[in-house]
Amino acid sequence: LDVAKIAKVSKSTVSRALSGQGRIGRQTKNKIIELTKKINFIPSANARRMRCKFNELIGVIIKDFCNPFYMEFLKLLEEKTYRRGFTILTVASNDDIEKEKNLMQLMARHEVGWLITIPHGSLFRELIKYSSMMNIIVLNSLVTSKKFITVCIDNEKAFEDGVEYIYKSGYKLPSLALSSPVIDISEARIRGFLNGVKKYYNQKFDFIKNNLVFKTEGEGKNGGIEIIKKELYKKTDCIFAVNDITAIGIIEECNRKKISIPEKFGLLGFDNVPSAEYVSPKLSSIGQPLDEMTDYILKIICNEEKKSKIFSTQIINRETMVLF
Repeated sequence: LDVAKIAKVSKSTVSRALSGQGRIGRQTKNKIIELTKKINFIPSANARRMRCKFNELIGVIIKDFCNPFYMEFLKLLEEKTYRRGFTILTVASNDDIEKEKNLMQLMARHEVGWLITIPHGSLFRELIKYSSMMNIIVLNSLVTSKKFITVCIDNEKAFEDGVEYIYKSGYKLPSLALSSPVIDISEARIRGFLNGVKKYYNQKFDFIKNNLVFKTEGEGKNGGIEIIKKELYKKTDCIFAVNDITAIGIIEECNRKKISIPEKFGLLGFDNVPSAEYVSPKLSSIGQPLDEMTDYILKIICNEEKKSKIFSTQIINRETMVLF
């Protein structure tokens, strides 16, 4: 909607009223502000960039403040963007799709110059809608469009590569450990695991799904703990956890029950969170290059890069995997 046309003033007058800069009568300013509230007006990203100049506000929507992977990502991003004069506004959706929608609207209302998000796949239309109001960087390879930039890893390929590593390490029957909730990124990792086991172990999909994918009700560590309590580990000689938090839950419960890793079974995590190096035994994991990814995100924000990029992962072998 054209606020200037409705208010019967010039566009520059509207700009001065909303930015608080320049000379404008109090009555006219109040009239314009009340009108924008009435029609639910959200200023364009271009207008914001003109007002905010270089010191822009960056909005970040993550899944969970308790996840050490997201905390490490935020730490690196905040350090790098702050040095370049940016401010970060971070919120968490807690895997609630309706809340995530509301948070996107909140970011638009807060006039962020950039939104960095790990959206649920079903929110594709919401992202397209808001792409005209703010610049968007997506950290999910399953959600792509010319309307925004994608910076992420290929979760499906990373898990297939993980199965290849397990196979070449000499393990005979790997399994996949899932914790709740199973989000769309988890689904991509499941597909990668299924493809890898079919390719390297010559197993049929039905057998893999019914016997080698361990689903749990517990979240995070509790999912890993549940796998050990139910003795699901006895079906396999190597567990590939959907993330490091689940794997650390497995380690902690095994330590309580005096089950030795990797003597009893191998264990491979995913994300390479900082705590992976400090548990005992130290967790072998597949790492995402967060340092490189946050460097690239900063280049995008500073208009030094404009293209989407898929980053490669790296296997970090510590103490929970052995080579036969």
